[in-house]
Amino acid sequence: MEIALSPADVRGADRKALIAFLTAGPWPFHVRAQPTREQVETDVDGGRYDDDAQALWILADRERVGLGVLADLADDPPMLDLRLAPTARGRGLGLPAARALTDHLFGTQPAARRFEAQTRADNVAMRRVLLRAGFVQEAHYREGWPVEGGPAVASVGYAVLRRDWETGTTTPVPWDDVRL
Repeated sequence: MEIALSPADVRGADRKALIAFLTAGPWPFHVRAQPTREQVETDVDGGRYDDDAQALWILADRERVGLGVLADLADDPPMLDLRLAPTARGRGLGLPAARALTDHLFGTQPAARRFEAQTRADNVAMRRVLLRAGFVQEAHYREGWPVEGGPAVASVGYAVLRRDWETGTTTPVPWDDVRL
């Protein structure tokens, strides 16, 4: 299946489609599992998807199946937000989408040295996608992810270095570099 990315005109031609996509959820592994229309409109108007960010439609065989957001583009590192539509999940699209977004980020942001992503510890599918896409687990934040109406769960941080992306290698994390 061919994956492509298409810029989302979030304040113009794609505004209604973006709002419909994000309110169609559910997004069980995101902070807002079921965002309301008002919340998404506030996010769009506040620049969440285009001020210091870039929203990209994820297309599989020319069908819109997801949304990737490259956030904090003025910072180093930028952050990844990847959402596949409920009907697109379980079809093997996460890995090629993550790779396409990583290629796009490093191909269009020459100053970016690394690309980060965070997900809930219980989002095993996304954790596997990130690892297979070349990201390395760098952090495990206990009770670091708020859950609406429930106790916080662990958040897990990942990153891919530009040099690893360029060479197809993986630089390991020195976990045991300090001894008691």
